[in-house]
Amino acid sequence: MKILVLGLGNDLWGDDGVGLRAVRRLEEQWSSETGPGQAGVEVDFKECYVSGAALLDFIHGYEALVIIDTILKPAAGAAAGRVTIHEAAEARDLPGPSPHYISVAQTLVLGRALGLKVPAAAKLVAVEVEGGFRLGEGLTQGMTARLPAIVEAARTVVLGLAEAARAGANPPLESQPRTDGDMTNTGQGPAPLRGEQENARRHS
Repeated sequence: MKILVLGLGNDLWGDDGVGLRAVRRLEEQWSSETGPGQAGVEVDFKECYVSGAALLDFIHGYEALVIIDTILKPAAGAAAGRVTIHEAAEARDLPGPSPHYISVAQTLVLGRALGLKVPAAAKLVAVEVEGGFRLGEGLTQGMTARLPAIVEAARTVVLGLAEAARAGANPPLESQPRTDGDMTNTGQGPAPLRGEQENARRHS
């Protein structure tokens, strides 16, 4: 089984780059602690600065996909850096910053329609950020402090997919409500993905 861990973001938008930082750190941990390709499971790690249909260049050829990306913090008082786990199909299919934008879920559908081998299971490790992104390199102090927990949340998701593959089971396609400290697996509704955030910035 081939699993792709894909960090999305933009280093020039402050905390929006946390997905990139997280996938770098997770790759280092995975190589030293778990080892690549164990028990028939191959895990690749990539950084990505694009969205929409352009993701097909990154995700085709994999059975499972784990995306680490930012979402807007949903409620006042909630701490930035909180992690929630979603099925990618839960992401809202709302218009992005251009009429040509499509969501991750739509991208998977498009890939299948084109006859490409795209992941059957796709998980989103969503990191909550403040409503406004600041222009500039580097994470805020608060997000930097949360980075180890974000990496551990993503690692748990990857290990779950790998364990399911080793057991000969299909990766779970339905989310089950769960709370584990600051990491939440929720089936209570869709999460906004990158296109929605970009659209919000565009109209702010």
